[in-house]
Amino acid sequence: MTMDYPNPNFTEEVHVDLGTANVPALTGELSITAWVNPDNDGLADDNIIISKSDTTGNNGAFKLQLEEPDLELRGVINDSQITSSGTLVPGDWSFVAMVYDGSDKTLFINAVEDGSSAESGNIDIDSDPLLLGATDDGSIKREFDGPMADIRVYTRALSLAELQTMFALLGVDGIVDGLLWRWMQRELSPGTAATISDSIIDFAGNLNGTPVNSPVYQAGILR
Repeated sequence: MTMDYPNPNFTEEVHVDLGTANVPALTGELSITAWVNPDNDGLADDNIIISKSDTTGNNGAFKLQLEEPDLELRGVINDSQITSSGTLVPGDWSFVAMVYDGSDKTLFINAVEDGSSAESGNIDIDSDPLLLGATDDGSIKREFDGPMADIRVYTRALSLAELQTMFALLGVDGIVDGLLWRWMQRELSPGTAATISDSIIDFAGNLNGTPVNSPVYQAGILR
């Protein structure tokens, strides 16, 4: 599996609806990673990276988001949240991750641990909507403010060494064991509007998506 994909990025006020995406492979372990470049509009609202939830609160099977106005990283597993002590820098790319190993859920910013709390049990997967860049409780809310790239979900707990490799190698790490989804953008020139159906490609499987609101592609951080 070639891991060197072109990577333009979709911009703010855009989301991707992936349906309910029932995932029986998820049981007692989960890892989510993403590259994000948040703006900071100073509003007391969330920037959702990925959400499988039917609420805008700290609920759902899993969720990874940034907290306005300081841009802390927050993760949710089975309605239980954890928030980082560190913050992201607006306008800079950061590599963020949440790892759940069946005993603890842990947050990482740029492959450095930044918060952990106890959590146990299988992940409660149901028919809640799965979205990139937003959440849905009857209407789309809390869309991510800024570009995102290379959002991945694994059915196991990634190690610190693996996260450090992913951070250092910018998308060409070759870490595919347990990879459930890996969303990248179809190759288009920066500045081109993304109007192609299924232009958000799941390079790990077949859960492609079409971004809403015709985002404009940008040059990416990844090789």
